[in-house]
Amino acid sequence: MELGVAPVIPSDGRNDKNWRNPDNFNPRRNTDEFKLKSNLLEGEIPSELGSLSNLEDLELYTNRLTGEIPISIWKIPALKYLLVYQNNLLGELPFEMTELHHLENVSLFSNHFSGAIPYSLGINSSLVQLELTNNSFSGEIPPNLCFGKRLRVLNMGVNLLQGSIPSDVGSCSSLKRLILKHNHLTGPLPDFVQNSNLSFMDISGNNINGTIPSSLGNCSNLETINLSMNNLTGPIPQQIGNLVNLKLLNLSHNNLLGPLPPEISNCYKLLKLDLGFNSINGPIPLTIRNLTRLSNLILRENLFSEGIPDFFSAFSSLLELQLGGNILGGEIPPSIGLLQDLDIALNLSGNGLTGEIPSGMGTLRKLIRLDISWNNLTGNLSELGALDTYDTGCTRIISVSIASGMSMGLYDAVAHTHLYLYMPLQSYNDDIVSST
Repeated sequence: MELGVAPVIPSDGRNDKNWRNPDNFNPRRNTDEFKLKSNLLEGEIPSELGSLSNLEDLELYTNRLTGEIPISIWKIPALKYLLVYQNNLLGELPFEMTELHHLENVSLFSNHFSGAIPYSLGINSSLVQLELTNNSFSGEIPPNLCFGKRLRVLNMGVNLLQGSIPSDVGSCSSLKRLILKHNHLTGPLPDFVQNSNLSFMDISGNNINGTIPSSLGNCSNLETINLSMNNLTGPIPQQIGNLVNLKLLNLSHNNLLGPLPPEISNCYKLLKLDLGFNSINGPIPLTIRNLTRLSNLILRENLFSEGIPDFFSAFSSLLELQLGGNILGGEIPPSIGLLQDLDIALNLSGNGLTGEIPSGMGTLRKLIRLDISWNNLTGNLSELGALDTYDTGCTRIISVSIASGMSMGLYDAVAHTHLYLYMPLQSYNDDIVSST
């Protein structure tokens, strides 16, 4: 529809002096939409917009607006959509916003808002989308945000929020995306009772404690779970295997313990599994071979024991394998040499591996970083001679960290490679020749 704005407000937003001058601001009184998004607008939002009593949709996002949202905006009774994200706005959210009973979408992310989120915001039964991420909001998350059972997106990440996650968040049947990452939240995770629509959860970078509730397995449509960088303890619940749509599971940098439940193999759509930096123990379950779509398998810095399973022929898409910093023993399985797409890293360091390097590892021609240091491997590193024959047409950098008791038989096959060797506190035969 026509916006009903006088020509003195230019569509490209470059003549911002008219935007700032109320005398030149003359929208029609019956306007129900006002959209000047992505127009390089500068200056403050005119308070005269608050006189548009029929305004339902106000979209001023991705501009260069400054100052506070005028209080008159928060008093427009018909307002449904307030989208002013990606500006330089500041100030606090007023109590008046809780009286906008038709408000459905409030998107204020990537600004400089601060202060507490109004406690009674949850009484707004129309709220569908609340996006406040990347601001400086403080205080606690208001309770009853899901009171109207319509909330689909709750995004409050990257703020200064404290306190615990309200219990009603765990029983919000309409919620699809829950993002509370990088705050100062404490307390346990809520029980997830009726969240069958939830597909995305990121609560990383907080101080959440307690255990991962088994009720998380009720969220059957979850595709992403990121609970990393918290203080979670206890075992990974076997109900995690109920999440058959899961594509990313990141539980790294917690205090989880106990064995990795074999039910994890039911999550056959998994692309990334990151359990690094915990205290998970026991053998690596053989059932992981069912996760054939994995691109990143990160189990480093745990207490996994016994041998590395010889099941890597199942992983045709694996780009990263991190098993370092465990207490794995035995030999490196030959099937690791079948991971021809491995390029980010292969880390087997800090274990108790023995025997020689499988010859197949020398065919991993896309590999950028190899770390097999701090093991009990023996033999000759000439097995890795083919690592650097992959020609990308530009210089590659390979970082190789090696172990004790090995002969450095790397030959002149590095015409397209810079090869960096890390040799911790050891002496070697120096029959290494390289070129750059």
